[in-house]
Amino acid sequence: MNILIAILFFIIAPSAAGQTSLPADSIAPEADDSLHTDESELWGTITDGIERVAGGVATEVKKKVKELDTYDYNYIEPNYYNYAAMLQNTNYWQQYRLSAQSEDGNLKQTINISPRPAFKIGPYFGWRWLFLGYTMDVSSIGKARKNTEFNLSLYSAKLGCDLIYIRNKTDFRIGTIDGFQELKSDAFSGHHFDGMKAYSMMANVYYVFNHRHFSYPAAYAQSTVQRISAGSFILGLRYDQHKVHFNHSLLPHSLRFDAQGEERLLPAMKIDRIKYYNAGLSFGYAYNWVFARNWLFNISLTPALGYKKTIGEPWDQSVLIDDVRTFNIDFTGRAALVWNNTRTYAGASFVTYGYGYKRASFNFRNFINYLNIYVGINFHRKSQYRNNNK
Repeated sequence: MNILIAILFFIIAPSAAGQTSLPADSIAPEADDSLHTDESELWGTITDGIERVAGGVATEVKKKVKELDTYDYNYIEPNYYNYAAMLQNTNYWQQYRLSAQSEDGNLKQTINISPRPAFKIGPYFGWRWLFLGYTMDVSSIGKARKNTEFNLSLYSAKLGCDLIYIRNKTDFRIGTIDGFQELKSDAFSGHHFDGMKAYSMMANVYYVFNHRHFSYPAAYAQSTVQRISAGSFILGLRYDQHKVHFNHSLLPHSLRFDAQGEERLLPAMKIDRIKYYNAGLSFGYAYNWVFARNWLFNISLTPALGYKKTIGEPWDQSVLIDDVRTFNIDFTGRAALVWNNTRTYAGASFVTYGYGYKRASFNFRNFINYLNIYVGINFHRKSQYRNNNK
């Protein structure tokens, strides 16, 4: 902005000075004062214009932001307070499911692998739309954690978004297995596995059609209160990337070989690396059930259908046809139980994200899960509601 002002000044100032120029020996002191006065007026005009433009932009942005939270007050009660304080427990866990089948289709093997779950607790403080907090991973105290997990979900009346970034480099555990002859499903449950690294990134933006009657914030942000049951269809855009490195040679010996030393792990299970991205549309439905005063139960499911492409694989018609034949439907599921009397609130919410990848005789699924349990209080009533008895 300073550069723009300088350019305008140097374009306009010489022109104004040229119209009043006089020989050097005939310029009186009064002329110098007049010139400085003109320059000050010009500078004031420019800065006033910039302030008016900036003010107009700020007003328009504020107007658009308010439009994101317009709703019918008969169905949805607004937040009467400026600030909120909350204590929250966040539980995060993830599961990778690898499945393969033999060429004749008579044998199918499945291995479930999960990184160590996280159990976090900490305080949060909110001011209107802005909510900040700190949670400590109690499960990792005294342990080195090399995994990175970031999750951000924003809810407004009309629009919402989810951002997820996860990098798991170590500390995996084997879960249940299936299709390994005499081995029981829990034969290696909890067994440490160092042969896997995984990376996931997802961005999801969605629109709530019935936003005047249905409130996602009432179920997941505690910023409004649903008073009458209502539901809405949801349409979204999503993009995600996934990278998985799987070293089958580090699996337990009994998973790879039978008692006679014969290899029992199917060839399709020896995937080594998976790298793919997905872009698509999501469409689903969400419902808020007000089963008693101040109580709310929400359930939401939004399947997503998109085009998956392996990184490094050339795009051609045969690849597209194969993708259409083998596509999997991804999904986002949500559920919440909330008690909120506008001043104090408590509840629990569960959000799960499911992703899939399928090629010929191999199938890969990734499930990301969050469970939040919280209790909080709103305070410092907004000026427009101070005479409201609610």
